[in-house]
Amino acid sequence: LTYVWPQIFVRLLKQNKFDVIHTHSFNQAHIFFAGAAAKIKNTAMVHTTHGPWIAGKRPILAQALVWPTQNIFSRQALKWIDGVIAITTWEIPFIKRFGGKKALIEYIPNGMSKEFAKPVKNNDFKKKYEIKDKKMVLFLGRLAKTKGPDILMEAAYRILEKRKDIAFVFAGGDEGLQNFLEEKAKKYPDNIKVPGRLSNEDMIKAYQTCDVYALPTQREGVPLTMYEAMAAGAPIVITPISGIPYEVKEYENALFADYGDVKTLKEKILEIIDNPKLAKKLRENNLKKAVQYDWDKIEKKTLHFYYKILNRKSNTRLLNN
Repeated sequence: LTYVWPQIFVRLLKQNKFDVIHTHSFNQAHIFFAGAAAKIKNTAMVHTTHGPWIAGKRPILAQALVWPTQNIFSRQALKWIDGVIAITTWEIPFIKRFGGKKALIEYIPNGMSKEFAKPVKNNDFKKKYEIKDKKMVLFLGRLAKTKGPDILMEAAYRILEKRKDIAFVFAGGDEGLQNFLEEKAKKYPDNIKVPGRLSNEDMIKAYQTCDVYALPTQREGVPLTMYEAMAAGAPIVITPISGIPYEVKEYENALFADYGDVKTLKEKILEIIDNPKLAKKLRENNLKKAVQYDWDKIEKKTLHFYYKILNRKSNTRLLNN
């Protein structure tokens, strides 16, 4: 966000080799500058919105910038865009509200690598973190307030007051909460682990070995980690906000707990852990559903959309000539 986006306009004007300009994130200034360049150059432009109308609090400066960005710059850019990709059907009414034409919108979800679905032989994750004989609840994501690891920690405390057969792992890059989580973990060193950022190999192992993947997030479009957990066959407890309930169904792929509702979060985690039949159902359904989010399939859908846009653009040029 510290990049000076207007230079995108100048650089794109100097380029002649692009068939498609593809921008991302509706609330950013570069969609306007790239759109203006695409219009002048008569180059096809595609935009992926990434759920900018997501619920939850934003910093004061961000709140102040959202309205003019959405209602002036991004709204104008939608008039220039040849196609819009919605990562979830939840986004489509918002895109239309800001001027996006239904005929130009394509639903193409985010995805994940096949690597998450390949069973790891001799998975030693629990052994490595000394939680071998316990059920494991995994948080994997940015250790930031908006992702809710502090909420999960509160639920963990309530569970561990009575249960010592469950371990909680908080993994991910630090964005302000790692020290807090490490301090909290000291009360239950055998049951709470805060390894921080994991290697790709350990990340896959963690997903595949966990008994519950928990993401009590405050603000999302649709989290990639949800798809990764699904591909690994993990039962999920997650906040039903924004596009999430459009991609997963409660008691089919996940259980839901509202952000900040520690009591329900605790109950839903224990419901999965103490109900092997339910856990098995969630695992099997997620393994089946995750196939549709394979990046290879997403790549084919995206490429098909590019060709559709280019063909439409080409036909328009012929008519105009």
